[in-house]
Amino acid sequence: MTMRRVRGLLMHLEQFTANKMLHLYEEVMSMEVEGFDDDLLCSVFDYLVGHESKAKAFLAKS
Repeated sequence: MTMRRVRGLLMHLEQFTANKMLHLYEEVMSMEVEGFDDDLLCSVFDYLVGHESKAKAFLAKS
């Protein structure tokens, strides 16, 4: 695999990760409408970012 292809693959992987992170953030913060405190939701997001399997479960359930 050429260096150019590796760089392209890494760029796509970074974009995919960024998109997943944005989706997770939007899902967590959408719960603010349901009356949850903004600070609590930010803490939940931080926790989920650090625990990938929990984040996947959260997204599957939401």
